[in-house]
Amino acid sequence: MNKLITRIAHRLGFAPIQKRNFAGAAIKRLTNDWLSPITSADQEIRSSLSRLRSRCRELERNNDYVRRFLAGLEANTLGSTGIGLQMKVTENGGRPDALANDLI
Repeated sequence: MNKLITRIAHRLGFAPIQKRNFAGAAIKRLTNDWLSPITSADQEIRSSLSRLRSRCRELERNNDYVRRFLAGLEANTLGSTGIGLQMKVTENGGRPDALANDLI
């Protein structure tokens, strides 16, 4: 039935509708048994959070690569004081409100 409709549409001058899809979603020999749950990352992490946290701590203690990565992350991204709040409150004229920023 579908081929018949396609042939009739082609004779009438209609172009066939092409479906777009992602190559990563294709079902092939290598991806046939790949599990793809329809849950968010938060839901997946929530169910195994304690195990993930324990494994991360174990890697930090026993893996030199992870230890070096975390040291570099702290030195270059987070800094020695961590992430802090920085306010940029302005007055009506667009000038920074130093008093409000310092109080916050």
